[in-house]
Amino acid sequence: MRFRVLFVWVTNAIILLVSVTLAAFGTEIYLKSSVFNGYCVWPQNLTFRFEPDPEVMLGITGDSQFATNGRGIRGRETSWRDKYRILTIGGSTTECLYLDDTETWPSLLEQYLNKGLKSRVWVGNVGKSGFSTRNHILEVRSLLPQMPDLDAIVLMVGINDLLFRLSRGVRWMYTPVDSWRYDAIHKKTFDVFPMPEPPIYTFPETRRRIGILKQRWRGEEQPEEQKGLGQDKTGAIYRVWRRNRQTSPNRRSRLPDLDEALKEYRENLNHIIDTAEEHDVRVVFVTQPTIWRADLPQEVRSRLWLGGVGQFQEMPDQPYYTVEVLAEVVSKYNGVLKDLAEERGVECMDLAAVVPKDTTVFYDDCHFNEGGARIVATPLAEYLMGQKPFDKHVRN
Repeated sequence: MRFRVLFVWVTNAIILLVSVTLAAFGTEIYLKSSVFNGYCVWPQNLTFRFEPDPEVMLGITGDSQFATNGRGIRGRETSWRDKYRILTIGGSTTECLYLDDTETWPSLLEQYLNKGLKSRVWVGNVGKSGFSTRNHILEVRSLLPQMPDLDAIVLMVGINDLLFRLSRGVRWMYTPVDSWRYDAIHKKTFDVFPMPEPPIYTFPETRRRIGILKQRWRGEEQPEEQKGLGQDKTGAIYRVWRRNRQTSPNRRSRLPDLDEALKEYRENLNHIIDTAEEHDVRVVFVTQPTIWRADLPQEVRSRLWLGGVGQFQEMPDQPYYTVEVLAEVVSKYNGVLKDLAEERGVECMDLAAVVPKDTTVFYDDCHFNEGGARIVATPLAEYLMGQKPFDKHVRN
C-alpha cells in the first residue's frame, strides 16, 4: 500500500515537472519568436513621451509620443495586407523627434497615400538625428537584405553631411568608403545588432521580460540617454544652442572649400543607389528644405542655432557661418543630389523649391513643425501617386 502511494506520488511529481518544463520551454520559444534578431536603428518597441515647449518650438502643440515597432522602426508593424512598403531614411529632419507619431511627415505620407490610393501602403521611418550619408550607406546595406518585401526608400539627405563639413573646419577630411572604420560607424548607426542565440535552456527572453515587468512594477523608467533619445523632453536645450549662436562674436561670411566634401557626398549617394538597385528597391530622393535665406527677419534669425564650428553646442563663443553662407551651402548639396539623380536615372523631387522658408514650416533652421510636416507630406504624396512605378505596383 505504501509502495503504491509512493509510486503515485512520484509519478504525479514527474508529470508535473515535465509539464512545467514543457510549458517553460514553450513560453520561451513563443517569446523568442516575437523578437526580431537583426539590425535596428532604434531600440525595439520603444515608447517615449515628449513635452515640447511651444515657445521654444513654434508650431508644435501638446505632448508628443515617439514609438517604434518590433524592428526598431518608427511606424506601425507591417502586415500581409500592405501592398506597397516604403522606408524613409535621413537625419533629424526625417526623424521629426518632437512631433507625435501621427504628425511626422513620413506618417502623414502614409496617411495621404492610403487616402488617395485603393490599396494599403506602409511607411516606416528610420530617420535619426546626426545621421549623414555615411550612416545611410550602412542602413541600406544592412536593412534592405532583412526587408525583402520593401518596395521603395525615400531619402531626405544632405543636411548632416554639410553641417559636419562646416563644424569640422580645417580638420575635415575626405573619407572614401573603402577607408572607413566600419565597426565604429556600425555602432553609431545601429542600436541593435544580430546577436548569437544563447542556449534556450537559459531562458534569456523569459528572464528579459520578467526584468521589464519588475522595472514597470517598481515605477522605474529607463534613462533617456540609454534609449538613444539624446534631447530633453521639452526642448529646453534649444535655448542654450540659440544663445550660443546669438552671442558668438565670430561670424564667417565666406564660403569654405567644399570640393572634397561634395565629392564624398556624391560618392556616398552612388553607393546608396548601387545597393538599392542590387535589391531591386526603388530610390526616391528629396532635396533638403531649410529656412535659410538672405532676407530672413531678425526675429526668425534668433531661432537659429546650426552652422557652428567646433563644439558649438557645448561651448559658447565658437565661430558660426552666416545665414547667407548656409543658404549657399545647402543649395550646392541639393544641386549635387539633383544632378546625380538625373545622371543615374533615379527619382528626385525638389522639395526645397516648393517648401516656404518661414516659421509656418520650421521651428529652427531646418526642423519641421506640425504645419511643416503637412506641407512636406502633401506634395511628396502627390508626386509619388503621379509616378508610373508607384501606379504599377499599387493600383493594378
